[in-house]
Amino acid sequence: MNVSFFIYDNVESIDFIGPHSVFYFANKTTKSNLFELFTFSKDKGSITTQSGLNIETNYSIADIKKKEIEVLVLPGGSGSRSLIYNDELLKELNCIINNSKLVLSVCTGALLLTKLGLVSNMRIATHRNVIELIHSLDNSVKVDTGVSVIKRDNIYTTAGVCTGIDGALEVLKEYVNEDVIHEIENNLYYIRYIQ
Repeated sequence: MNVSFFIYDNVESIDFIGPHSVFYFANKTTKSNLFELFTFSKDKGSITTQSGLNIETNYSIADIKKKEIEVLVLPGGSGSRSLIYNDELLKELNCIINNSKLVLSVCTGALLLTKLGLVSNMRIATHRNVIELIHSLDNSVKVDTGVSVIKRDNIYTTAGVCTGIDGALEVLKEYVNEDVIHEIENNLYYIRYIQ
């Protein structure tokens, strides 16, 4: 199953590296290649995270549109604030979202879902610093700052930064049993913050 991470300039690195590690450890723990992990950006190539880390992406958006995506991860970061004004990119991203079985939005990745109208009248989790921006895009969205992960239909949203790990662990419940999840948590030395 393909797990695809959309990354872009000024993405928050832990927003995608945390969930990526969760899926990596799922493969390692189950001694399988249950998940094929890859990154993509608007154009295949190098992106720079907001902390200055340079990452080479595996694919472009055009490449991804040809793939079957099981889980799409939309990380946040300061760059997400400018992406919501890129109509061409949003149109292509919307096609990918609609063809993905599950979507995991981390932190301000929820801005993309909001701008596309995919979380209208929904309760979501996102970073508290973008609540005003979320409401300016769609005031029907209800932001809950008291939880780390919210699932509605096939969309998971997470509060911020490290909660992407919580979100990825919740997504994993669709594919593996609780024993595997506990082993992954032990390997990561991670305690879930699920309320």
